[in-house]
Amino acid sequence: LRLVSMPVEPLTRGTIVVDRWVGYPAEAVRIARAEGDEQDYANTLELLDWRSSEELEELLELARRWHSPLPRIQSFGVVARSFLYYHADLRRAESVARELLELSEGVGYLPGQVYALYVIADARLPLGDFQVGEDSLAAARRLSRRLGPAHRLHLVISLAELRLGVYRDADWGREAPRWEAL
Repeated sequence: LRLVSMPVEPLTRGTIVVDRWVGYPAEAVRIARAEGDEQDYANTLELLDWRSSEELEELLELARRWHSPLPRIQSFGVVARSFLYYHADLRRAESVARELLELSEGVGYLPGQVYALYVIADARLPLGDFQVGEDSLAAARRLSRRLGPAHRLHLVISLAELRLGVYRDADWGREAPRWEAL
């Protein structure tokens, strides 16, 4: 049960509302990993926990050996974004995201497909490969419509589209109302 809540420390100052991730209790993680199943292990993984590149590769290898697709998908997502945002290893992030996409397509898991496409776009845009980035974002946006309007993946796609606008020197006067609404 200790893995269900998001253990954060509030750091709010005035109108600025921020929480700092403090991590899951070590004993809860140990129990889940030692005595639980693949899903229990996957539930101990949080993107906010920093891991070295070596630890990410080890986690990826472990997840590849699992039999159940959902914990594999969950783990691949954490690994892909960790490579992207913590290590700026864009090519490795894309490679793991493509593996995530293939697995998610194979089992028909729509959120995994959308997530993978978003990571692929976010990995390609800084490299100047705008066509792959735009195509991936467009595919993610199309698929995300089937998730319902309140799904969290709409936000991450929008943020990637914002970054694309920065690279493409968007018409910010026209774009501003969209971002204010977001």
